[in-house]
Amino acid sequence: MNIRWTFCCCVIFSLAGCSGSGNSELIRQAVNGRGAYDARKIQGGLIISKGKKDVATIHTAAPVLEEWGFANGGNSIVTKSRASHGPATLELWDCATGTMSDKIMAFAVKDRQPSWAADYAE
Repeated sequence: MNIRWTFCCCVIFSLAGCSGSGNSELIRQAVNGRGAYDARKIQGGLIISKGKKDVATIHTAAPVLEEWGFANGGNSIVTKSRASHGPATLELWDCATGTMSDKIMAFAVKDRQPSWAADYAE
């Protein structure tokens, strides 16, 4: 199950039914009983933490992080970013290391492939 978050007018709406507000919004996704990763939005990226320890900082391809969510059972994060206008870039990140494992332009997602990017396609 993917959890998807959309940032709009400084309010976060979850497709799962939760909501919150503010740039320091923190969300949690269980990871196979090993604990949980948290992520909080920063300018142009996210800080990923596990418990009280920050494990990685990711910086998206473009400065405006529009949407993001956990994927692959909470082991990965998908980000959708763009400049003030123009095409959006989708990136898949490993939560444990903060390394990018895949990248595609949002307009290039066809027939819901790759599957990790399907919910963020344009």
